[in-house]
Order: sequence, then structure tokens, then C-alpha cells
Amino acid sequence: MHRLGFQQEEIGKLRKELEKVPQIKIKSIFSHLAASDSDTLKDFTLLQINRFKEMSEQVTKTLSYPVLMHILNSAGI
Repeated sequence: MHRLGFQQEEIGKLRKELEKVPQIKIKSIFSHLAASDSDTLKDFTLLQINRFKEMSEQVTKTLSYPVLMHILNSAGI
């Protein structure tokens, strides 16, 4: 969501751009859990998952086709 992706406040602009350029097709929406292997950071992990869900839902509302969504890290395997 940060290094190569979009911030939460950028999703509205992204949706507008996707509507303007229908040739762009989203294949997947994904993120990497930063700290899910740490019990002390469980609240942070849950917050990250909830933000991912919210942002993904906002983007998919703009699309007329399904996309793959995934959020995990190595510890999740």
C-alpha cells in the first residue's frame, strides 16, 4: 500500500483515472502484511487488513469485472 501502491487518500483520484481510461485493466490488488508474525503487533495487522479491504472495495466498485485480491506475507504461509 505504500512503497509501490496507493495511499488511502489517493483512491478517489485512482478511481477517476480508471473511469477515464477504460483500456487500463486491473488484474490484482495486493498488499504485504508488515508485521503479522509478531503477536505484539496484532492490532496493527488487523488495521492493515481492514484498510486493505476498504480500499480494495472502493476500487472494485469502479470496475465491471472481478480482480484477484490478496494480502499476506511469508509468515502467513
